[in-house]
Amino acid sequence: MITKEVEDVRIKHGDVIDENVFIGLTLAILAHKNVVISSEDIHTATYVTGYILNTVWGLQATVLKAHAGITRDDLLKFFFDGTIGGHMGFVYVIEGIDKLSNQLQRLILETMKSRKIVYNNTPLLANELRTIVGITGEPHALYPLLSQEFWFQQRCDLKMDINDGRFPTSATLNRSKVTHFITLRNKYLNVTISPEMKRYIYDIVIHVRCHRCVKNGFPTRAIKDLELLCQCLCLIFDRNYVIPTIVKLACRKLIPFKIQMVDPSLEPTLQYGSDIDLVAEMMKRMTPKMVVEDVLRKVGPPL
Repeated sequence: MITKEVEDVRIKHGDVIDENVFIGLTLAILAHKNVVISSEDIHTATYVTGYILNTVWGLQATVLKAHAGITRDDLLKFFFDGTIGGHMGFVYVIEGIDKLSNQLQRLILETMKSRKIVYNNTPLLANELRTIVGITGEPHALYPLLSQEFWFQQRCDLKMDINDGRFPTSATLNRSKVTHFITLRNKYLNVTISPEMKRYIYDIVIHVRCHRCVKNGFPTRAIKDLELLCQCLCLIFDRNYVIPTIVKLACRKLIPFKIQMVDPSLEPTLQYGSDIDLVAEMMKRMTPKMVVEDVLRKVGPPL
């Protein structure tokens, strides 16, 4: 169902659509989660994101282009200006979110958790689809607690000549698309995760936590995020139950964004005589994605 929608959109709109970003935004909105879009060219990533949200879906998303001079009032006004029907807007896009001060990133974190803002003594509550999309070239430069509030990171690899700061807009709200997302949300809640699949997920999490290259383990709350992503991915592939392939895909998408690599000087095997220079060289080559692949090779799916 959703895979066919992606194909139809690519045929109609051409190369401006990044399939991975399209699916990533779909997952975030139907699950009521926030997502990070990373790219070497954040202007292109912002344009592609806006094109999908506004030109294709008509969700009237608004954008804030972050810079060092942005104040608390600027950020609150950005959220307030996106008001739709007395509530916060459906989607807010923040380009260069990692460039905001820690104080402003904490304000975004507070908004995500409380699902409301107060501007000029006027409270504004979030609607049923409120999603924040952070665009960044350095996802691991985010304020740590804010980083954990984002569901996962989606890479945008499109290359376009976007130099004028354009952001596609939507004159009217596409109510039918809003209804479509709400309907999809009700469907993913019915996707089954069998006890065997849950055990498989937990085994993967345990191995990630114990991996020699991982610092501070894997957040407990992220386990629910991983299960939720498995359910949502089942909608993409028209399945009513989670299978090992879906679990692996969810792990590759979510876990690298949730873990931190250990400092070479704190790598566990140094206690047993490992050479510090060899460990440092290994850690230079090791990435979060490689950790996930290492774990998936070691943890077998249920028979």
